[in-house]
Amino acid sequence: MGLKYDAVLVLSCAPDENGNLTNYGISRLETAYNIFGVGETHKIALSGSQSQEMKKYLIDRGVFDKAIFLEDLSRDTIGNAVFSKMFLALPNRWANIAVVSSDFHFPRVDEVFGFVYGKDFKMTYIKAKSEGKVDFSSREKKSSEKFRETFSGIKPGDDLEIIARLFESHELYKNMENRKNLMAMLLRQL
Repeated sequence: MGLKYDAVLVLSCAPDENGNLTNYGISRLETAYNIFGVGETHKIALSGSQSQEMKKYLIDRGVFDKAIFLEDLSRDTIGNAVFSKMFLALPNRWANIAVVSSDFHFPRVDEVFGFVYGKDFKMTYIKAKSEGKVDFSSREKKSSEKFRETFSGIKPGDDLEIIARLFESHELYKNMENRKNLMAMLLRQL
C-alpha cells in the first residue's frame, strides 16, 4: 500500500511566556505524529518560528531526524504557506500534503493555503483538537479579512505576485531586515 501523503505539515503557534510549546502546539504535533505513526507518510514538515522546538519534541517522541523537514522563517499563516511551499514542497516535489493546525484556525488555514498553493497541489486539512477556554473567533475573523485585503486581485497559486505582495504590504514581512535576500531565496525556488 502506498503512502497517503507526501508529507504532513504542522503549523507552529506562538510559544508560552517562557518560550515553550503550548498545549495547542503539542496537540498539533501529536496529531501529525499519529498520522506518521500509522504509516500514512514518512515525512513531517514543520513551519514557523517554533520549528526547532517542535523538531526536538518529535525527536524525543522517537521520530528520526531525517524524517523531519522544517522552515523557521514564517511568522504567521500566510508566511507558513509561502515558505513551506517554496522551501519544502517545491524542492521535495511534494504534491499531496496534509496540513495540521488547531481546530480554531480553520477555515482560515484552508483559505490561505488553497490560495498560496493553488490548484496544482492536493491539500488535506486536519484539525488538531484545542483544549482551552480562549475564544479565537474574533482574531481569526480579523486575520482573514486582513489576508483578503492584502492579497486582493492576485490569482491563487501566482507565486511571483504573492511573494511580491507579501514583502511589499504585509506588516510582518515588509520591514524584515533581510527582506531582499529572503525574497531572492524564495524566487530562486521557482
